[in-house]
Amino acid sequence: MANHAAVDLRQVHNPTLERFLAGPGRFAVYGTGDTGEAALAALAQVGLKPHAFLDSYRTGQLGGLEILAPEQAVDLALDAVVTAGPFARDMTAQLRADGFEARVLDLSGLVRGHAAGHHDQRARDAAADAMAFARSLLCDDGSRERFDAVLAYRASLDPGDLPPATPPLGQPEPGDRAIQVGAADPEATLACAEAVGARGRVHVFEPDERRRSELCEALEASPLGARVCVHGAACGRAGRARTAQEGEESTRPVVVGLDEFVWEDLSGRVDWIRLSAGGCPHEVLEGASASLRERRPRLAVDLHHRPEDLWQLPIRLRELVPAYGLRLGHHSQGLDDTVCYARATR
Repeated sequence: MANHAAVDLRQVHNPTLERFLAGPGRFAVYGTGDTGEAALAALAQVGLKPHAFLDSYRTGQLGGLEILAPEQAVDLALDAVVTAGPFARDMTAQLRADGFEARVLDLSGLVRGHAAGHHDQRARDAAADAMAFARSLLCDDGSRERFDAVLAYRASLDPGDLPPATPPLGQPEPGDRAIQVGAADPEATLACAEAVGARGRVHVFEPDERRRSELCEALEASPLGARVCVHGAACGRAGRARTAQEGEESTRPVVVGLDEFVWEDLSGRVDWIRLSAGGCPHEVLEGASASLRERRPRLAVDLHHRPEDLWQLPIRLRELVPAYGLRLGHHSQGLDDTVCYARATR
């Protein structure tokens, strides 16, 4: 088994999880990949051991536990199933189709160590008014339903509460001058390059050297790469920062304000911005505020990096550009890929 730093599930302030930890009964872990192993380690830390693993494509044993087919969950008389993997919603749907009616909890994000805040009931209670206001800003029923479903999943940990994954609700268009802040997915950059066409251009800001290298390799291998310019910088409030001079060393990334970049490098034109900067989305928006107000580019903004992004970022977008119509998409089977799409309506 891989080595995993166990997450202390007792530190997650979520009533659903607390009830499970207090009396899990007979349960199995559905998923035998790295996330399944991390779930086993986290459960062991709180003194819990599954009866078995479930997996559709693997048999044998893992961690001394038998790996069984998911359809056996009913015959095993399990009191619960813990999902641990990227397809938690599909896993849950399969269990329900097979007749499993007991509780299902998804620990995928928690055992990867980045989701405790998303499931914190106290934080959601404290932000109830802001969440209601953000919901009211969404311009269609589907977006509001997805907003409600994401919040329901955060409370219940039941993947069945997640909304079905939607296709993107906004895309770059032919001829666009597009900006991507963050380059976690080279395929997304290539798709953007294809969408803008031969007359368009894509500028990607990625301060992480490893991610930037992976992106550049993908671009070099594709004929679409000529439409993309990669910048080894972060985006934030700052203007164009001074880079290290010859003989100097700096561990800090260069920080670029998008307003300065748009006016100095793109002659004031920007049509599409994809914002997936996990650590500082508000700073990026502040650094682009003049461009947003004057050019009103179409936006796709990640809302899943921090718990409060789900409600704070839509509110901030509407404050910056009151003409923006906001729609919400959700593109995964977990906490990831909740995206706010903004387009000026007048």
